[in-house]
Amino acid sequence: EWFTVLEHYRRTHCVVPELIIGNGYYFRVFSQNMVGFSDRAATTKEPVFIPRP
Repeated sequence: EWFTVLEHYRRTHCVVPELIIGNGYYFRVFSQNMVGFSDRAATTKEPVFIPRP
């Protein structure tokens, strides 16, 4: 299941809040302009795990 984290964001990096320690997450990125959305985005091949602080 995918969730939108940010919309109308213009920077090249971001912090994703409220991730759960120990869980693994996959990420994908789309861009959008006046014409519409970009082609299907690449997805991370391996999950990113949130480590303990």
